[in-house]
Amino acid sequence: MKISRFGRADLYNAIVLIAWAMALVWLLTGDRYLRFFEKDFQPLLMAALAVTVVFLVAGFLRPAGRKDSKSGVKIWLNTGLLLLPLLYIYGVPSAGLDNYARSRRVPYVESTLHDKGRPVSGEKDTAQPFDHNHDYPGFGDSVINVSLMDIETNIDSLIGKNIIVTGRLSHDAALPSGYFFIYRFVISCCAAHAMPMSLPVAGNPDMASIPEDNWIEIQGVVYPERMIIDSFVFDSIPVIHPISIRSIEPPASPYISSW
Repeated sequence: MKISRFGRADLYNAIVLIAWAMALVWLLTGDRYLRFFEKDFQPLLMAALAVTVVFLVAGFLRPAGRKDSKSGVKIWLNTGLLLLPLLYIYGVPSAGLDNYARSRRVPYVESTLHDKGRPVSGEKDTAQPFDHNHDYPGFGDSVINVSLMDIETNIDSLIGKNIIVTGRLSHDAALPSGYFFIYRFVISCCAAHAMPMSLPVAGNPDMASIPEDNWIEIQGVVYPERMIIDSFVFDSIPVIHPISIRSIEPPASPYISSW
């Protein structure tokens, strides 16, 4: 096969296909695709890579050998538009969606909790600080690793238990002074449809120095409190009372699967 058989259209098609094949390989390497999709979507990405390679090989074996009737500027513009999504793929942070995205979406847990709360009608914030000297059940129990989804769906069985949970930190002004949110996004297919899941944490002065959106690991006890959040009063809301809090590296998958 002689390279002279290739027309301009063949060359630009090859550039686009090679670029997308490299992007798919990059996503599959090190499970980077988890920034965008659930793990169950990996076979679809592998299939997309296979189809891209087939089209690329077919283009080399049987090039059209024709010149595109469009001008050079239009061809480069079309090629650029096909390659433009790659900037987003390579540019998405490994930590996933952040607190800005959280603030722009309907909260997954808070919206559910609002159904259990009532609008503020003159009550003052009476949320009491956690008493570490109080002998709550579970303090001496073995530690249970859970997710925010586990806490939300199995709250009754986790009240008073010694747990470890990971997520990102949010200094939300809707919370009483001294509290913050730990949150993660719940994903059912892809990041475009992810919804935030948040739970309040009884804070301490050291938390003020931890930057927004930092990934943290909390060991503590889930215990109900009376609290006002975003103009809603909750007589009994699950709050994580920390024993220890530490910063961690972002996990391979920043999202919680809803499946």
